[in-house]
Amino acid sequence: MAEHKFGTASMKIGPDGGGFNAIWGSAAVTAGQTYTFSIWVKRVAGSGTQNLMIIWNAGANTQLAISPVNGVWQRFTVTGVAPVGATSATGGLIYNGALGQTWYIDGVQFEQKPFATPYVHTDGATATRAAASVQAPAGVLNATQGWVAMRVRKGPSEYLSNSQPVRLWGHGTFGTNWLSVFHENGAYKFGSYTSSRNESGINNSWAINNLDTVIAAWTSTTLSISVNGGAFVSVARTDTLPVFGSWFNIGGDGAIQFNGDVLWFAVGTGTLTDADAATLSGYSDLPNLGLIPSNATMRWTADNATAYTR
Repeated sequence: MAEHKFGTASMKIGPDGGGFNAIWGSAAVTAGQTYTFSIWVKRVAGSGTQNLMIIWNAGANTQLAISPVNGVWQRFTVTGVAPVGATSATGGLIYNGALGQTWYIDGVQFEQKPFATPYVHTDGATATRAAASVQAPAGVLNATQGWVAMRVRKGPSEYLSNSQPVRLWGHGTFGTNWLSVFHENGAYKFGSYTSSRNESGINNSWAINNLDTVIAAWTSTTLSISVNGGAFVSVARTDTLPVFGSWFNIGGDGAIQFNGDVLWFAVGTGTLTDADAATLSGYSDLPNLGLIPSNATMRWTADNATAYTR
């Protein structure tokens, strides 16, 4: 159909009185391993709850009840451990409700992970995901005064395999003079690091797949952080201002990365209030730059990998 989230088409389904079962092809699995099935759906008519399922060939199912908001594309995921005896699995969307439902389905993905990674559009071909990064020009930042805001989905752990805490953003001269947003010891932190070290933090337990909005703001004298719309927590800074390079990474600081998903990212060169933080936290996505503060200089969204600058 012309309605689609990725590519040029999607699957359109609707119940005929007996409900509908949308089933996708079988994939090999190993008992005891964790798998995640994810789909993008857009329901344009009707209401009710449906079951998103992993159907194991060993006779057990893992399911999640979903009830999408009509008229918008949303992603739903279900995760389960392959039971004893399972050698294959299929993904399914099962509905046994009333007539009048119209659904579009796109971006179907099944993977051996405890969480859903960003969808890879393949047109049916086999695909692999190589390590990569997304960068933006540092000209949209101001070393003296500015802010960064991001919506993130947490990955498996707040620490990487080398025991380093995951970093959401950072810029400057790594190791000597830079700003960094990271998660460590059960808290989001925003710090500056030169001959002196200043950090502002907010307690936040790590749970895989949890969504958070994290905002870090700075002036020449303060560092501030807000999480999920809460008031900024600030600390005085005594470091020298960093020298920004030509580019910065989204979802890392160039040396250490975030092991989850960054759904959207925005930056600005002015100041933010607690009210601004609460407003930004309410966005599951940023549909246009006009919705964020007027001093914003850039926003980036992961669903279409596009950036917009003023």
